Amino acid sequence: MTDPKDYDDVTIVCFRVGERVLVVDGASKTKCEGCAMDVWIAPSSRRIRAENKHARVVCAQCAAKRLVSREQLDEIEGTLENRKRRN
Repeated sequence: MTDPKDYDDVTIVCFRVGERVLVVDGASKTKCEGCAMDVWIAPSSRRIRAENKHARVVCAQCAAKRLVSREQLDEIEGTLENRKRRN
């Protein structure tokens, strides 16, 4: 496996604070560089960030916007809205 320090573009994907997710021991809060929301960053991710000046921290939602098409995002958002209405 390639060491993250060898990459020019490293993206660390984190979960937003307040989401129902498992937060690993030693995690701390930082800001998403995409939307400025608070996110949890794990100790291992903090080390990668410290070792790689190009590393960006983004929430899962901002990462998804970079990885999927607008149409896929619309489908995901529609599904989430439908689930909220049912609950």
